[in-house]
Amino acid sequence: MPIQITTTLPDEDQPVLGNGVEDEVAVDRESAPTNYGDVRIQIRETGQSAWDASAEGFGEFVGAYDTLSMEFVGRLDGEEYEVRARTETEHVTGAWTEPVAITTKFPGVTELTATAISETEVELEWIDNADNESGQEVIRERRVNDGWWPERIVEDVGPNTESFVDDTAPSDTELRYRIRAYTPYAEGVSNTDTATTDDLGIPRRRIPASGWRVEIEHPDQDAPLTPTVLEGATPKAILNDFPRVEIPVPESGRWDDDTLERAEMRVWKDGERLPIERFERPVREPGRVVLHGRGGIELDKDVEFDVGQIEDVDDVVRELLDTETPYAKTVDDPAADVRGDVSVLTADTTTTYQSAFAEIDAITGNDVPVELLLNPSRIATAPIAWLQSSDEAVETPQLARIDEPDTYWRGRAHRLEQSGDALEWDFDVRHAVDAGNVALRIRKEQPVADENPGVRFYLDGTEIGTYPVDLEGSTSEGAPEWFDLEITSTVTDDLDAGTHTLRVEVIDESASSDGEWIVDGFGAGDDAYPVDWSLGSGASAIVDGVIQGPPIYPDSVQITTEIQSTIEQVIGGRFTVDANNTAGQFAVEISNDGGETWVSASNTEEVEGAFASGTTQLQGRVTLSRFDEDATTSPAVGDGRQEISGVDLFADLDTTPFAQGSAYDGTVMEVLQQLADTHGFIFELAWDDTAETISVEWTQPGQRQATTSAPVLDYQTETDSETVVEKTIVYGRSRRVRDQEVELPPDGLADIGDDYIQPGTERVADPDTGEVYTIGDDYEILFNEGVIGVVDGGALDGGATVIMDFETRIAAEYELPSADGSGDTIRETVESASTRQLASQAAIAITTRLSEPQRGARVTLDRERGFGLVGALDIEDVPAGPQVVREIEGAEREVDVRLGDRLSAREVIDDVRQRVESVARRL
Repeated sequence: MPIQITTTLPDEDQPVLGNGVEDEVAVDRESAPTNYGDVRIQIRETGQSAWDASAEGFGEFVGAYDTLSMEFVGRLDGEEYEVRARTETEHVTGAWTEPVAITTKFPGVTELTATAISETEVELEWIDNADNESGQEVIRERRVNDGWWPERIVEDVGPNTESFVDDTAPSDTELRYRIRAYTPYAEGVSNTDTATTDDLGIPRRRIPASGWRVEIEHPDQDAPLTPTVLEGATPKAILNDFPRVEIPVPESGRWDDDTLERAEMRVWKDGERLPIERFERPVREPGRVVLHGRGGIELDKDVEFDVGQIEDVDDVVRELLDTETPYAKTVDDPAADVRGDVSVLTADTTTTYQSAFAEIDAITGNDVPVELLLNPSRIATAPIAWLQSSDEAVETPQLARIDEPDTYWRGRAHRLEQSGDALEWDFDVRHAVDAGNVALRIRKEQPVADENPGVRFYLDGTEIGTYPVDLEGSTSEGAPEWFDLEITSTVTDDLDAGTHTLRVEVIDESASSDGEWIVDGFGAGDDAYPVDWSLGSGASAIVDGVIQGPPIYPDSVQITTEIQSTIEQVIGGRFTVDANNTAGQFAVEISNDGGETWVSASNTEEVEGAFASGTTQLQGRVTLSRFDEDATTSPAVGDGRQEISGVDLFADLDTTPFAQGSAYDGTVMEVLQQLADTHGFIFELAWDDTAETISVEWTQPGQRQATTSAPVLDYQTETDSETVVEKTIVYGRSRRVRDQEVELPPDGLADIGDDYIQPGTERVADPDTGEVYTIGDDYEILFNEGVIGVVDGGALDGGATVIMDFETRIAAEYELPSADGSGDTIRETVESASTRQLASQAAIAITTRLSEPQRGARVTLDRERGFGLVGALDIEDVPAGPQVVREIEGAEREVDVRLGDRLSAREVIDDVRQRVESVARRL
């Protein structure tokens, strides 16, 4: 008997819904889980209790098992529907999926137009595209100055409406409308359109010529609130901060209304608009409420930006205000001062030369062919070719000689012919030479072609090559020529600074009795610097035993000072050297862009010039060359080396404040405050009647002037001479120095360095034995001057060399040229001054800014201010010149003004510290 079984029917997967077409819900099964039967899909409005024809929006679809997509059409706009599905056959029914919900497309309103039909009416017309909206809200905004007031819902006109007349429109006002159609599940917002109503001819507001007027906008009212102002209203204006106002009004609960939070606020005093924009908070006092208002709300915006290359601070401020705020602005160009010939580098000793020039290092060796010479200390070109005659070589054994003054170098040559014959030369290299640039030559003559000894070459004891015996193709020369060992030899090791040895040795004798080399000299060179070996080859190369060439000094070698950083902008400079000769390629140059461009002067000891733009760095460069000095010694040409015995680099500094390599973040106000505080600017927010907005007024103290004839109720002036500086000593960063060699002179004192030596940190010892000497018994130190000398009768003699360990602190000072001893000398520590130049600039800045007494005043006037904070105010009847307004605080009938002509001493010093720290961070 047949057995019947029913296979398992897989359940349907959750359907994916779409609403991209109006009035339609699309269903996508994505894949069919079965291979037989049907799929049943149902739809209804969300929230219905049944899945049948009794449910609102019910629909059903039954299709073959492999039907992957279908659409339910005729749906309502903006309605939420839910869909479920299952698989089924004639034998088995699958489980329903969990319902999936979607809201149909809501077309909303289009083609809105607004037309002013009277001074207080605006007609609106639009197209209602929806068939299911619950309502349509008419939304209105009104323009005030450069902005739009908060939205207000004028009316909900309900569904199926396409026109409306707004009869609550204010006159002489630009209005902006939109229509919001909505359902419980969706909404659509129309385009916006504007209309401007005409003026009724009635004044909209009356601003009293005296006294106060305050307006606070209420979002649910067309007319602003205008409270009665009680006695004691106080405007508060402070430099570099928000303007604020405190307005006492009669007690009322309406000021606690949440809808007034951050409401627009306008304030006038004596007919003048104050820079107040927003109601901040009510403060309750007995019998009254004090309304606090503030201006500058656009400066609350958070910003974040970087300044890379140097940019004037006033330009940074302009860009910030233009980019981030709608406010007007008046940003003054700073009253810059240029200080010329400010020394940033001086070098005239071996120690300072090594610090000044990057290429010079007495410990690791110089990178280029220059060397330090003593007595006096100077920098000179070093040889790039090393030449010696065979008469100066060590010969093994005693070789056969040829004496011919007109043919051979120094009139003599040596024969290399028998095994063991050898010549050996020692030569001193003053700078490191890369192996690939090592050029080795001997000056030799081979009498017979193809007949020569076999010769091996050694450099510093290491074999570098062999020339084969009786080499076929070897030519004969009628006179000695420079023979390049590179033909048969390879140098694999760099030549460090120091003494090196070349050995030429016969290892195989020629089969011919005429097979010999006649050698009269040796040469080595650094191919990094072109060497003209042809000057030493041939019959004309020797004149009276003197070889003509090649020149032993470079035609051109450059040394560049380390970059000197400044706390002010370098706009020009001057570079001077003391040179023994300025012929050939000699040149001096200056750059303020890291060597990208140079201002140059050739064959002179000084260059001076201006740069295209300011930076905070300066460096100099010297090109040293050669000259013909003595034709009677070898070589006859290029034997004179150029030397410089003193280096001075000066900067022309522009005091224009700048930003460089800085990151700024915070509110716009916080960034403005940071820029002002760091760079010595002041600013205030004022009302600009022409622009009908707040204006940011940015300047430097004392740059603007203002006057007032307001009666003076009281004043107090002060001239503070407690700190009047004529000399400043700045101590910078400290460091530990170890194993510094110092040669003690027989008389006088030797420089340890140009910095201050910390007392008690020194250790003076013998470099060979390690014996430690005693201060006072064996040596003396002047710590402020950084010098040391021997003590008579002690264990040290003049001329001895000692090694020292000590703590040193960078020290620099500046004294006014007009100093007569009547002013103060102050000492300040600026830890971020990492170079002597930074310490020196800090000393100059502090001294010049504190060289005059601080003058100030506090004045009480009998009415509110009619002047700005940023002007240097000259008040009649007050015996003080124009003073910078530092703060203003007003009461009902009087105003207190605090004045000052400069920052306090501590503020000046802190400002300089900040500037130095900014430069030090970049270093």
